[in-house]
Amino acid sequence: MAAQGKADIRRSNASKGNKFAKLTPKILDYLLNKLKLRWSPEQIAGRIKKDLKVRISYKTIYQYIWQNKANGGNLFKLLPHKGKKYKVSNAKKVVIPNRIDISKRAKIVDRKQRVGDNTAISFITITPDNGTEFANILSQKN
Repeated sequence: MAAQGKADIRRSNASKGNKFAKLTPKILDYLLNKLKLRWSPEQIAGRIKKDLKVRISYKTIYQYIWQNKANGGNLFKLLPHKGKKYKVSNAKKVVIPNRIDISKRAKIVDRKQRVGDNTAISFITITPDNGTEFANILSQKN
């Protein structure tokens, strides 16, 4: 097919007013399955290129979800944050009273021979099934 013929087809499809013509039943099924797994539209758009070999913009996915909501649907509830923006915290930085800078600590601490001289890092991860895991990493003596 000549380039002009392809351009004419694209133009005629664009003017029909169906902005979601590219979202075939197969793509919509993929989209719904990933939303149920709490994937974001950005993740879905990135992965769909590899799985289904099609390009769908994350913006198109969001537009589809918001159109669904406007028509009484509840796809927006499957978004990771249910479509809500992150809240910006106004919390002030905590200042530790009588704090001593790390550069001024006692040299014996660098030898890490006493209890409490090691550095510990703790973090919490939340798994996709809403389980919580806790990890505590203790740095070793160099």
